[in-house]
Amino acid sequence: MIFVVAAFAFFLHLWVEFAASVPARTSIGVAGFIPALRWAIPFALYLGILLTMNYAFRRRANGFVTFILVSVLFCGQVIGANIVVDKLAAVNVPPIALRGAGTTLGTKGLILHTADTAIILLDKTDNNTGSRVVSIPDEPLIYQKEPRGADGEIISLPSVPFNIPQNLLFDSIRVDFALSAYYMRERFNAGIIPFLMWASSLVLLQVAVSFIFNIGIWPLANLFFGALLLRGILAFEVFINSSEVQFALIDFARGLLPDSYISPFIFGTLAALMLVYVILLRIARGPRHA
Repeated sequence: MIFVVAAFAFFLHLWVEFAASVPARTSIGVAGFIPALRWAIPFALYLGILLTMNYAFRRRANGFVTFILVSVLFCGQVIGANIVVDKLAAVNVPPIALRGAGTTLGTKGLILHTADTAIILLDKTDNNTGSRVVSIPDEPLIYQKEPRGADGEIISLPSVPFNIPQNLLFDSIRVDFALSAYYMRERFNAGIIPFLMWASSLVLLQVAVSFIFNIGIWPLANLFFGALLLRGILAFEVFINSSEVQFALIDFARGLLPDSYISPFIFGTLAALMLVYVILLRIARGPRHA
């Protein structure tokens, strides 16, 4: 259910982008849904573990059984979701019409911007071969009667600008989930064994961290604290999998581990340390607080 909601929310974002394009896009193929589905996989993983572990602790479920079941469940979910999305990407079906996205915004004289370049449309905005005037800094104005590139193709236009207020917190989370989905796809393309190692170690780390944020006695406080901790895990995942850090880790490992196993080793080690901490804490608290 979380996966479906996340994919639908990302699709709405795509719908707005299509409506703002010039000319507006009126249909979308299966390939247009794939980025939304890929983004939804890590989102559903993080949020699903957060809610599942919080519910299990509120119901006072056995910690060992919870750890095993949740780990297996979400490992299977990640693997299955990637396989399904990979199969969908190869499906060849007719494009789906987008209702309400067929009217191109703006009229004659619309000014569009890309970097430092301004483009003034002299014809209707839904005419992608209409004449234009291009303004480049420190250069004379360029009149294009029919805007074609050197390859003969129509030069595409930037989208209609919207005055959308920026939210650094939510924008950074959205970007990190997109990067997580990208790294997940890379692991999946590398083979089932490297992907299984990576997915299982990441799931184990998230589940292990869930034991820490559920130590308190107030479920709602645990939920918010868990969201902060898993946000940190997401940022850590993106940081570890970035190309610069991977190059440094590969150089540091010097062949001790296969390159694709370095990140899983780090995630697995952190998960083991978290579990040891939780076990020692519960032993110190005694059976009444376990």
